[in-house]
Amino acid sequence: MINVCLGCHAANMTTRLPTSPNVQSKKEWFSMLSRNQYDYQCAFLRTQRRLSRFYKSLLLSGTTILLGFINIGYASAYCFDKTPCTAGETINVEEADHYSAMKNPEWYFDEKAVVNLNVAHSVNAGAYLVPERSTINFNTASAFSNGRLFSRGYNNFNLNASNSVTGGLLEFGLGDKIYVTAENAVNGGLIKIGSNSTTDLQPQLFIDSRNAFGQNAKLLMQPWSILNIRAENGIGAGEITTQGWSTINVNASHGIIGGNWFIGGVLNANTPYSIMGGKFIFENFGYLDIHSEYAIGGGEVWLNNNTLRLEKENSIFGGTQYVRGYFIVNETNAVTGGHQILHSGEYRIFAENGTTNNVRVTFAGKDDTTKSTATIGLFESTVFGSINSYDGSGKIYNWTEIKKPVTLTIDGSLLGDSYFSGQIIGFPKRNEDLRLVLEGGKKLTLTGENTYGLGTVINSGTLSIGDGNNTGSIIGDVLNNDRLVFNRSDDIGFDGAISGRGSLEKRGIGSLTLNAQNIYTGATNINNGTLKAGNIDIFKNSSNITVAKNSVFDLNNYDQTVNALTNNGFVYFGSKPGTILTIQGNYTGNEGTLVFNTVLGDDKSLTDKMTINGDTSGKSYIDVINHGGIGGLTNEGIKLITVGGRSNGDFKLVSDYQFNNQPTVVVGAYGYQLFKGSNVNGDDGNWYLRSNLYDEKPDPNPKPKPKPEPEPDPDPEVKPTPDLSRPTQQKYKPIYQPGVPIYEGYLHSLQQMNVVGTLRERIGARYNSLLGIADFDIDNAANAMGFWMRSEGSFNQAQPSSKTGYSSESNIFKFQAGIDGDLWENDEGVLIGGIAYHHVDSDTNIQSLYGDGDIKSRSNGIGASLTWLGNDNLYVDAQMQYSWYKSNLKSDLAKKTLIKDNHAFGQVYSIEVGKSYHLNDSWSLTPQAQLSYSMIDLDSFQDVWNTAINDSKSRNLRGRYAIALDWHDQWQGAGGTIDSLHIFGIANVYNEFLDGNGLKVDDLKLTDSSSNVWGGIGIGADYKWDDKYSVFGQVSFDGDFKAPSQNNGFKGNVGFTLKW
Repeated sequence: MINVCLGCHAANMTTRLPTSPNVQSKKEWFSMLSRNQYDYQCAFLRTQRRLSRFYKSLLLSGTTILLGFINIGYASAYCFDKTPCTAGETINVEEADHYSAMKNPEWYFDEKAVVNLNVAHSVNAGAYLVPERSTINFNTASAFSNGRLFSRGYNNFNLNASNSVTGGLLEFGLGDKIYVTAENAVNGGLIKIGSNSTTDLQPQLFIDSRNAFGQNAKLLMQPWSILNIRAENGIGAGEITTQGWSTINVNASHGIIGGNWFIGGVLNANTPYSIMGGKFIFENFGYLDIHSEYAIGGGEVWLNNNTLRLEKENSIFGGTQYVRGYFIVNETNAVTGGHQILHSGEYRIFAENGTTNNVRVTFAGKDDTTKSTATIGLFESTVFGSINSYDGSGKIYNWTEIKKPVTLTIDGSLLGDSYFSGQIIGFPKRNEDLRLVLEGGKKLTLTGENTYGLGTVINSGTLSIGDGNNTGSIIGDVLNNDRLVFNRSDDIGFDGAISGRGSLEKRGIGSLTLNAQNIYTGATNINNGTLKAGNIDIFKNSSNITVAKNSVFDLNNYDQTVNALTNNGFVYFGSKPGTILTIQGNYTGNEGTLVFNTVLGDDKSLTDKMTINGDTSGKSYIDVINHGGIGGLTNEGIKLITVGGRSNGDFKLVSDYQFNNQPTVVVGAYGYQLFKGSNVNGDDGNWYLRSNLYDEKPDPNPKPKPKPEPEPDPDPEVKPTPDLSRPTQQKYKPIYQPGVPIYEGYLHSLQQMNVVGTLRERIGARYNSLLGIADFDIDNAANAMGFWMRSEGSFNQAQPSSKTGYSSESNIFKFQAGIDGDLWENDEGVLIGGIAYHHVDSDTNIQSLYGDGDIKSRSNGIGASLTWLGNDNLYVDAQMQYSWYKSNLKSDLAKKTLIKDNHAFGQVYSIEVGKSYHLNDSWSLTPQAQLSYSMIDLDSFQDVWNTAINDSKSRNLRGRYAIALDWHDQWQGAGGTIDSLHIFGIANVYNEFLDGNGLKVDDLKLTDSSSNVWGGIGIGADYKWDDKYSVFGQVSFDGDFKAPSQNNGFKGNVGFTLKW
């Protein structure tokens, strides 16, 4: 043994060693090599069996700096302090002036060495501690602030002070035990555990203090290392990474409350409330094993192709678990809270019958570009707090290896509303089906295509099928005791039967067709889109239906019975007549519309009907869609609505126009109005469509046929007193649609255009000389070619006999031009032929009880004439004329154009015969007769209401008998030519030989005819000059002999002729 004492027992004594002291013994040697001089206060060295070596220099006073390599053998001891020291087995690094006490040297500790780091920065940059089978106590803050510690095994390390490790690298290995007994003991550096571990001698880290790690702490657990957390709130910060075959045992309540954990080994949660915070990312073979109730109540757990198995009740009751692996529940009530977010992998639940696992599940992709592919496999009964999906993926299904049905219960009271866009899948053919149960009073939205078949139970809360887009469906029956919502933008059907006391709500712009007969008693609220019936009586008298504004309740051709109906939107009966809606209670209208399908005709017309056993109130509209009806005359009317209670509702017809200030619907030739009460049975409170109207002017002197007095009945039957407060049917007349009077006057208007005038109206007095009316050069007149033109205007009034009692006023303008010349001549006379063009415009105004309107027509045509002028003053004039018409008809009452550019073709043939008799040189008398035949062929058409107007017939045969008195004078003009002036008057009598005009408006035949005999007078003049020019004109008035103020016409024409 060698004992060296440098300045021992000498207080405040400084000993300076030589530059390169060298102390040796036979067996062992001690060497101190130094370039500089260092002061020692006291040092004892005792070596036994092992070699202790000091290279370079050693300074143990003031700010002690150790440089070089130091190996401390078995039982060797150093005492570094200011007082004389004695030999022992402990190394104490103390007091502030020993800063950087272990800054640069390498320390090797062997066999039971004990090192107390009692001063800050005891181990700092450059220091290298290599203990083996020793004990190192970290007794002050920043005791280990840098440098490196590498354990060769079997050491005990005690971190007894806050912030005792603030930097550096500490590597613990084989058989080491590290005890952390101070809060924030580690707040920097990197701790590695298990560098040279084996399965037999695993290093262990014991957390025996709350908040043992600070924010800057880092721990790496290598294979075979063990972390034991034994203190409440043991770890709340720092970064902990574990590798394969490493183990973390949480043995204290609230053992982990924070920190970032990267788990590649096993994490055992062994006590209640083991994990209450922190973020845990499981990688590679990382595994979370829970061995206690209420083990996880906070933090985030991320499974990346890892497995989480729950074997205890209430294993998870909080926190968030992100699953990209396997989440396996094997115990009753194993999950009673928390939030499971499924990215991929499977969530398998194997709980036994009657269990409840209250969780919150979300299906979501791991980022914005991926979707969840996770599935949930269920065995028998589970209860979920909420379930959400953000990317349209994920599935929930009955675990396929176990042939039992399961129940999936969503309890929203735990975590609120849920949204799931994945699939809930059942396998009914393999007895692996699934039932969905909703609890908790919150909302669950399903947007996936769900195929579970054991039905749905809504005990509390809202189940929404869809979110307003075109996805989301369920199958099977629904027991609804709260609120069921269908919210789709497309058209879907639902085959399940709905029962319970809950309400049904239709949302979304699409349509929902209910195909089963439902018995739920809650309200039916159609808040958007269309709710359709897919079968008869789908509501079974049990539901009050409310239709929101712009929403539709569609019976879809199926008879329905409902409890009550409030209509703010539309009620459709279907697409064909004959559907009946029965309301057991009351009907309330809030500006809603009832759309009836009806074959509009007489009283027996097929129609949809609504029967209300209760009362009616509010305002509603009735829209009637005609299905092939051609209109007809009603008596009592077509009954649409029957009211059993108080009939206080106001129903208004959606109409084409208003007649007598009442909405009116057009069908065929008739107009239909809606009436409350029967005109047969009095005011019965029912609503009827009628095409007849009460006549305010019945016959004041009816003449009923006399009836013989009946024989008295010995036992007469008592009959109810008839209701005399309403008029009888005889006081009613039809309601014709507003186009009927216009159609009735249409042909009459065209006939007024389709006329030809007299010879004199056409060309004036051009051929008077040939008739002996004046002294004129016959040869010059006959051989000359002539051009003529004229314009005619007329105003006509007519009030013919017709169904609608219409009257008309027309303004007609006609322009005509032609040429003529002689064709043949002999001693008896001359034959003259001519051709002409004409254009006619007409504007006819129609007035009628059923509506005013106008007819605007125009025509273009051609004509030809052939005239015989005899030398015996006899003339014969034949004409024919063809006209092509185009007309626009408009109703002022309906404010509609009935037809535009309707075509017609007119023909007229006329022959006129007359003979002039000379009274003296200036006067002559010409009796004459004319017969003309006019016909109009009208193209059939359909008006704006699709009413057919066809089978027109317009044929007129009109005779005219007249006598004309002519006065004439002639003289020689300045150029030697003969000029002349003719003034004449004419009286006419007209007779119509045919029945007038007729056409059909659908099946209603319309005819009109005026008085057959008219009379007329006219006066005219003709002036000729220069042997080739003439102007002429005439005005006339014609009138019906019976009612000339109602049927008359004024006409005037002027013309010009040219001869060459």
